[in-house]
Amino acid sequence: MKRKVLIVASTASMIKQFNIRNIKILNSLGYEIHVAANFKKPGTITSELARKLVEKLVESDVVVHNVDFARGMGDFKHNFIAINQLIYIFRKNKFEFVHTQAALSSVLTRLVAPFFNVRVLYTIHGMQFSKESSLFRWILFFPIELILSVVTYATIVINEDDERIVKKYFFTKCFRVNGVGIDYYRFINNDKIKSQTHSRILITVGELSKRKNQKMVIKALANLKKYDWRYLVVGIGSSKDELQELASSLNIADRIKFTGYSENIAELYQQADVAIFASYLEGLLTAGMEAMASGIPSVYSDVRGIRDILEDGKTGFKIDQLTVESMTETLKKMFETSSEELIKMGDAARKVAQQFDKKNIDKDMIEIYELMGKGNVSRWTKNIH
Repeated sequence: MKRKVLIVASTASMIKQFNIRNIKILNSLGYEIHVAANFKKPGTITSELARKLVEKLVESDVVVHNVDFARGMGDFKHNFIAINQLIYIFRKNKFEFVHTQAALSSVLTRLVAPFFNVRVLYTIHGMQFSKESSLFRWILFFPIELILSVVTYATIVINEDDERIVKKYFFTKCFRVNGVGIDYYRFINNDKIKSQTHSRILITVGELSKRKNQKMVIKALANLKKYDWRYLVVGIGSSKDELQELASSLNIADRIKFTGYSENIAELYQQADVAIFASYLEGLLTAGMEAMASGIPSVYSDVRGIRDILEDGKTGFKIDQLTVESMTETLKKMFETSSEELIKMGDAARKVAQQFDKKNIDKDMIEIYELMGKGNVSRWTKNIH
């Protein structure tokens, strides 16, 4: 009988974006793979893409379970339903270990797994608290993570700040991995499409949300109408209508294109001169790695998960404070930087991005999965990084 492993994520989009290669790795290691996520409310992908994802998983002999994880912290009713769905899955299957991700789904999974004597591997794509966070977030989330670390067999972190917290405070083994990785050569092999105008093409890739902070970017760009620019906003999310209305009210809607969700990110980066990432909070910015691999510099916020990969003056332009004024000044500095200097910064970014290639990440995940399967991960095991 095949050994079984369960991958848990909050939404279908997390399975698609972060776990397809993990599934292939586990399959190569001989596991029967089960996946649990909310496929009915799929997150940052469309329902049609979620349906196709399920079909693809089933065709690959992956067992798919829908769990009605709520967004954010959820509520008692929905969390109770999700816990019972998880209990049913664990009761019907004897898993060797479970790999869980995302805040709420990982909390609920770690409440259930110990009752079935299943080892838990927990990937933190970015703590709910950081040194930039409010005291309220620390009071609310830190005790939860601290207590649940007792039943967490091993933890994967993807940035320096989270690594420091986990190693200092939590009762779990800590592995450091450079995110989920990127298909480096998919981006580096694309020749940049030469613009037929002098306009500078800007791009932001990511969920349209308060956390990603496209709103502040649009407000700052409205202060810079004298420069010739176009702005591509790639992604879907709850803030779309608000952002479009804001652009119209500031009389810059004709300069901003909301592309929606796209699987052709490499082609979109080909068209761009500079990427903008102004998030309030990140884990490790995959979209930023892809922009770097594409050979373009970034305007970026100085927060965990972004400052890990970009360097001010060499591969990008750091926004000192997340205010409209500071962002305006940083964008102005970028506009007044010559195209030749931007190309030089993009070349430097491309070289840095090579370390994030998926092949390097996959090697780390193979080693971690093998240790989890053997059950010999200890607090003293040598770090992957």
